Amino acid sequence: MEWTIIGLTPGVIFKIAQLAVNSQGDSQLSNYVLIGASALPSAPQNLYKDSLKSNKTAMTISWD
Repeated sequence: MEWTIIGLTPGVIFKIAQLAVNSQGDSQLSNYVLIGASALPSAPQNLYKDSLKSNKTAMTISWD
């Protein structure tokens, strides 16, 4: 199972649990998970492809 949570505030710790609902009723609440949101980093600058370590199925890049 996979889900996405949007609108989290950077620097805040969130306490998250899951509850499933179907025609048979509600499940028990899952254990809580603590999630710490952070701001996205800046985009990488000065990308460099290392041709010696790259091939048809893999690429090695580095940046500042």
